[in-house]
Amino acid sequence: MIHILLLIILIAYTFGTFVVKVTHPYYEAEERQNITMGWNFPPVPFSSLSVGCVMANDDLCIFHLRNGEEVPGCQHQQFAGRLQCDKDALREGRLTIHLSRLRTEDSGDYLCEIHTADVGAYGQSRLKVTVTTAPPEPPKVERRGRIGLYAGFIAAALTVAALYYKYMREKAATAGVALESEMMYSGPESCIEPVILTVNLQTPMCSDS
Repeated sequence: MIHILLLIILIAYTFGTFVVKVTHPYYEAEERQNITMGWNFPPVPFSSLSVGCVMANDDLCIFHLRNGEEVPGCQHQQFAGRLQCDKDALREGRLTIHLSRLRTEDSGDYLCEIHTADVGAYGQSRLKVTVTTAPPEPPKVERRGRIGLYAGFIAAALTVAALYYKYMREKAATAGVALESEMMYSGPESCIEPVILTVNLQTPMCSDS
């Protein structure tokens, strides 16, 4: 009986010296963003390190490492291709979980247990993923105002073009009338040819009878 109590005390003391510290107890981000969650622990030989991380709400496995080797086929399909763990950081006593392209169903409590054959502890963080808010659409009144402004510009341009066309047409007509009048008054004079009359002043000679 005494040996059992001593064993319990020894286990409690051993596990009490190995503490997992949570980097942030609460995370919040919008969907389609990326996030990194972290836990720190005393460094241990990597070959003896085991890590088990789950989403506690639905008991979904997200990462499992046993004696320094990742357990294949453990990760739930919800996190497939979106979750990574930095193994180099594990050697330094840091557990970092990178989760990309967040979804609203990723919200929940994430629990990670880190242990060796002799010691172990766990840490828990909560993640809240909010729905991305779409930017507000511009009011319809503003759109109508812009359309009216554009229509006013177009109408003004057409009016100026019409007035300019009318002015040029009247100018061309006036120039044509002036040219026709000039030809009418100057034309006949130019067509008169001078007539030269020759008068014979020699008197015919009379013969003696």
